[in-house]
Amino acid sequence: MKKIYFFLAMLFAVNGVRGQIATDGDYRTRSTGALTWSGASSWQVRAASTWANTSTPPTSTANVYIQLGSTVTVDVAVAD
Repeated sequence: MKKIYFFLAMLFAVNGVRGQIATDGDYRTRSTGALTWSGASSWQVRAASTWANTSTPPTSTANVYIQLGSTVTVDVAVAD
């Protein structure tokens, strides 16, 4: 029984460490606080393995990361 608990604990520990890794084309919020989806200063986009400011909001197919301390209000229909 101890082996089963150990196995389950290790399984959860390993899976808990893995997170989603940002790739080029992904978006994240640029700053903390209240932001709008269409705001020209709301977003950064991942390009060439670094984050760069962008004035273009993400599309409905983009991976989006809302960072801790940010709140985003969707104020427009999301474009494809």
